[in-house]
Amino acid sequence: MNYKFGKPDDYGDFPYLYCGQWNDSNLNDLLNERLPEYYNMQLVDSDEIDLLAELVNQGIDSHLEAVTSKDSGKVIDRKIGDTVVCRAFEFVPDKQGMICLIRRLREYLDVCEDSDKWDIAYNLLSCIFETLQIEYSV
Repeated sequence: MNYKFGKPDDYGDFPYLYCGQWNDSNLNDLLNERLPEYYNMQLVDSDEIDLLAELVNQGIDSHLEAVTSKDSGKVIDRKIGDTVVCRAFEFVPDKQGMICLIRRLREYLDVCEDSDKWDIAYNLLSCIFETLQIEYSV
């Protein structure tokens, strides 16, 4: 396979890319190269879960895209032994659904006027990019 943005090492880890090394026009190529077929998300912050629900429940948008997933998401218990230490929301979008979600998060950052909600969206987006070994800043 040809890699446009750096091939993974023996462990499957891609090299980090920083904002100056890619631009918006090749972001979809970069995401197609780095995203797995299914991206497993587990969120524990209720504000991030609410934002995710807001973005996913838009349905088909003006780009004629929707956030598609393996299933509708579910609440899971995280345990140590038999003791539940916290509950998490598990959501598993497919590659195209994840690309749509990332686009919606970036658009949300452009129009959001509430600084608290902006921080939540920025944190979620930067954490997603971090797992893809992309350093993101606005």
